Amino acid sequence: MSRSTTSTSSSRRSSAAWRSTEGLLQPLGYVRVSEIAGERGERGERVVYLGTIGGMGSVSLREAQSGAHAVPYDRYGVGLHHLAFSARSRATVDERAAWLREQARRSRSGPQECHYTGCW
Repeated sequence: MSRSTTSTSSSRRSSAAWRSTEGLLQPLGYVRVSEIAGERGERGERVVYLGTIGGMGSVSLREAQSGAHAVPYDRYGVGLHHLAFSARSRATVDERAAWLREQARRSRSGPQECHYTGCW
């Protein structure tokens, strides 16, 4: 996968939490940040891209433009089920999970061993 785009209730709040020095993704190597006007730019839509050095993948955040899905989102409905990131070690995964808890962010579950190789 080269890019994943996530619609959020507040792109400004989400991009700050995901991209800041203390944010979720920077310790995982997502250190490049760029911003564009989305295809609905006339409405002030902005899209923030968070990428890795070398350009091998990015996450983009944009503000939701419709109320088509229920809130909170049902991951078993049509749409994204989950999003996974690579980390250098289990210690990094545990540290990011602790960061999420400190930020009072919700997570379906904490880090745990999976039934397939290389997954926490």
